[in-house]
Amino acid sequence: MNHLRPFLRRHQSRLDQIVGFLYDEMVKFVSNHQGEIQFARKFFMKILASANYMVQEIVHPGRRQTSGAAIEGPPQHGETSESGESEDEE
Repeated sequence: MNHLRPFLRRHQSRLDQIVGFLYDEMVKFVSNHQGEIQFARKFFMKILASANYMVQEIVHPGRRQTSGAAIEGPPQHGETSESGESEDEE
């Protein structure tokens, strides 16, 4: 109250100009780089999802996630078909 408030009051108009300028520049930057920002956001979210999956595997090994976030391969069928041949030989 004794030091900061008098300083801010004395320089309020200049600080308002600086904040206004920075805000305008930030708006320009975001609008000019919106595609890159969206890409970075999606990329970051995928990294977080992968990290969450890895942590869940460490905490609860062998438990499958039911949220559908993990990519799974096709369902596994028996090793051999009814004719006795393996699926690779068909």
